[in-house]
Amino acid sequence: MVGKEQQPMEALSQLKDHIWKRLFARPSDKAFRPGLRKTGQIFSGPLPKEGLSIQEVADTLLNHLVPYPTGNQNRRFFAWLVGATAPEMALPELIRGALNINAFGGAQAATLLELQVLDFIKQLLGLPKESSGILTSGAAEANLLALKVARDHKLSSKVQKEGLFGFSQHPRWYCSEQAHQSISQTIDSLGLGTENLVYIATDRSGALQPEHLQRQLQADREAGHLPTGLIATLGTPATGGFDPLLELANIAEEQRLWLHVDGAFGAWAALTKPPPFTARQLSRADSWALDLHKSLGVPQGCGVLLVKQQKLHRQAFQTSANYLTKTPGGLLGHRWFAGDYSLQSTRPARCIGAWWALVRQGEAGLEKRVQKGLEVAQAAYQQLEQDADFQVYGPPQLQVLCFRALGPSPQDTDLDWLQKRLITELSQQGIAVFSGVQLGGELWMRAAFCHPDTQLRDWRAVVEATKTLAVTLKNGALSP
Repeated sequence: MVGKEQQPMEALSQLKDHIWKRLFARPSDKAFRPGLRKTGQIFSGPLPKEGLSIQEVADTLLNHLVPYPTGNQNRRFFAWLVGATAPEMALPELIRGALNINAFGGAQAATLLELQVLDFIKQLLGLPKESSGILTSGAAEANLLALKVARDHKLSSKVQKEGLFGFSQHPRWYCSEQAHQSISQTIDSLGLGTENLVYIATDRSGALQPEHLQRQLQADREAGHLPTGLIATLGTPATGGFDPLLELANIAEEQRLWLHVDGAFGAWAALTKPPPFTARQLSRADSWALDLHKSLGVPQGCGVLLVKQQKLHRQAFQTSANYLTKTPGGLLGHRWFAGDYSLQSTRPARCIGAWWALVRQGEAGLEKRVQKGLEVAQAAYQQLEQDADFQVYGPPQLQVLCFRALGPSPQDTDLDWLQKRLITELSQQGIAVFSGVQLGGELWMRAAFCHPDTQLRDWRAVVEATKTLAVTLKNGALSP
């Protein structure tokens, strides 16, 4: 037992092997392990009067948190778009925690590491080398920062000082009706008004229909509104659909709209063969929001904002304060500072995990990782399409597959009930984790193939278990 009186480093030395073994010896047979009832009493109550020993703290987490994770490290976790990492990614996270770096910029190694990660991303996607960028908590934050840049540029710099009160026209923004919820949240947060966010109809694949956009733009101009920005989605959250990038880039150019690409996970389709869009098409945008943690094996909480024109990016955020006086040389002897490109100055060194994951896999390894997710999704689609017990929404365009279990009676009209129960029971029993999505007024099960080790045999086992469970549910053998 490591006592409170021992020196921290001595205690850590004794605990490190114990913690490491417990972390990576956790059961992997279940895709999810319900733990709220078991841990509810542990993680409640007041802060202890006296501090606990390192041993006590570690044992509490090892016994009551480690056995009950989200589940995304399991090959049968298909919910949402939650990426998985290799066990070795605990090492860069350990380095980050031990050094407790504030990645605010300046003359520290983390600054150079972050800038190199940004260069890696531009290299992978074929984006302009001179583009400005910054690592974020995810694509949602990147969307917010990108549209802040767009707002300030398209509506003139006075909006930063006077707000929108002086505008007689309503600035209008356009996106797919299947765009991520963060777009609406961003429009609200920037004071632009969610009524000025216009959702454009999509086809069955989830792609925005350009002809509908053209008609809406014309109607808005005739009504005295001010079309300002267009958000193209690459990889819609519901179906994984791709907006037609070439057509939207042409419209944005003709209509003088800021074109922002929300490519949280879909932008990485550029690494597949053949890609659904070209690097030249992608490069026509003014800004891009990306996630590194969904598809590339980077730890959770790491996204990227890229802006084509560094000057505009910096103008949107650069400010001054008496406590931020910059002096030549020393820690401040580097021109790049995070606060000039985002809302944060104090921020974690996300670059460590990102850099580790990218250089360990290399360009070829990253291409293989993304391509495999697509191929497994396509094989899963082909299996379900040939199975009379399932209905598929459409072929996957990247990693997302939507389907419905029909159960023993395809004529049963209460299929939404069946999908809800299947999603719940498959998760509770640890068989697999799916999310649900409303499409055309119906509930569909949604599978996202993000784990690099998921094999077709894993999927086949889940399909058979789902069919068996559907029969059980329809026969009333499982109570709600």
